[in-house]
Amino acid sequence: MAKVGNWGRHIKFSVNSDKVLSFKDFKRTVKGRWTDHPIINEKPKKEF
Repeated sequence: MAKVGNWGRHIKFSVNSDKVLSFKDFKRTVKGRWTDHPIINEKPKKEF
């Protein structure tokens, strides 16, 4: 097993062809935000 690196003391990254660990019940939520910028004597400008 080759050690690739670590992040702190508890999370260690390694590579091994015999052992595969994957996420269980992984969920990801992504959404964008729109806002209006008011401009004097003009329509508001939108920004994503």
